[in-house]
Amino acid sequence: MKVLRRRRPIWSSAARAFTLVELLVVIAILGVLAALILAALSSAKRTVRQTHCINNVRQLGSALLQFVADHQVYPLLVNSRSRDSSDPYFGFGQSWKTALQTILSPGYPKERSVDGVPLFIMQDEGVWRCPTAQRPPELPNKIGYTSYGYNPWGLYTPFDNDNAPLGLGGQNYPWTDPMTIVPMEPVREAQVAAPSDMMAIGDKFAGNNGVVTDTGGLVRQQGIKEDYPGSTKHAYSRHEGKADVVFCDGHVESPSFKTLFDDDSDAALRRWNRDHQPHRDRLGL
Repeated sequence: MKVLRRRRPIWSSAARAFTLVELLVVIAILGVLAALILAALSSAKRTVRQTHCINNVRQLGSALLQFVADHQVYPLLVNSRSRDSSDPYFGFGQSWKTALQTILSPGYPKERSVDGVPLFIMQDEGVWRCPTAQRPPELPNKIGYTSYGYNPWGLYTPFDNDNAPLGLGGQNYPWTDPMTIVPMEPVREAQVAAPSDMMAIGDKFAGNNGVVTDTGGLVRQQGIKEDYPGSTKHAYSRHEGKADVVFCDGHVESPSFKTLFDDDSDAALRRWNRDHQPHRDRLGL
């Protein structure tokens, strides 16, 4: 009797294994997918940080509106008379930051004060801290580093008695005599001609002509130089070349550095100045 052997299917052994080319293709596909996922996660993380920063400046804008409603003037950049209880601006604290912090946190003067006067905020915390603002290692220790700045001067220019600042931090230059300190007077609410088109507080960037620093304040300044090697690159990495800014009416925008610091159109220049004029003479144009 003849026993018939069952023949193996031709595909049974050879087809079970992947070829080297197939393995490489699978690995390449997995690599592409991983890269796409990481890019999506990185983008989502940037979006969350950007939203956080926008919410911060929006809260600072709300505090500014409340301060103006209470006092009919804007906070001083620095209040040299903050310890003189007879001064009409005694309650402003030592700076615009302490003035707003008393609104953001009503218990602040009691928590951090000397003789009832709020102390200057030395470090970023809470609403004052942008999650993307990391102190650069190249920055000398003697230079402070904080997240947000005020628009105190408008278009920056060397001050004198006939060329007063046009921002929000005060309306008289405090050094009319080299040996005498003449305190600034605050800017009145009515002096801001177009609150919806006047920048008030934003990410702490200063710049012009392609150079950006992140230690000076919210300032457009002719002939500005990097305050440490790589400050422009560091500033661009924070919000991808943009700044979050709250205006005097409380709305928030995120203009590019080019719009803020290099656009010489009247529309761009007016946004720095409380009288809503371009003052291009201050740029030497």
